[in-house]
Amino acid sequence: MSERRGRTVVARVALAAAVMFPAAGLAGCNVLAGDEPLPPEELEGIAIGANAELSGIDVRSIVLISRDAGEPGRMLGTLFNRTDSPVEVTFSDEDDSVTVVAPVGELVKFEEQETVIGSVEQRPGSYVTIRVSAEGEDVSMDVPVFDGDLEFYAPFVPST
Repeated sequence: MSERRGRTVVARVALAAAVMFPAAGLAGCNVLAGDEPLPPEELEGIAIGANAELSGIDVRSIVLISRDAGEPGRMLGTLFNRTDSPVEVTFSDEDDSVTVVAPVGELVKFEEQETVIGSVEQRPGSYVTIRVSAEGEDVSMDVPVFDGDLEFYAPFVPST
């Protein structure tokens, strides 16, 4: 084989590798864009808040924003109703509860729909156990409590 022909073969192999390796890396993208949703235990690694599923309701990235222990706490996160009818979803802590109606096929964004628990028993930086109930099913979640120190959360701190 001549030196020129050898360089041509090497160039072609290098070109093929340059095309094939990125394509192989992109093949895994369907994992994130696939038809099957990630199970809640896998979402916990990428979501800031708590996640759960119950009675056809997806509860995602729930956090509470509060000034201090014993103060009101505003809920942030989302609900999505995968059922065929509206569902009442109740969030409860030790001494308070709040109920939200999740319309069929719609995303409820607590950033847009103010939902406040009367008093959060834990201080910011800790977790509070919240019981979520819908259609006779209950699940408990450990929900992080934040204050307004982070700029993103500052507008959501409830006034006392």
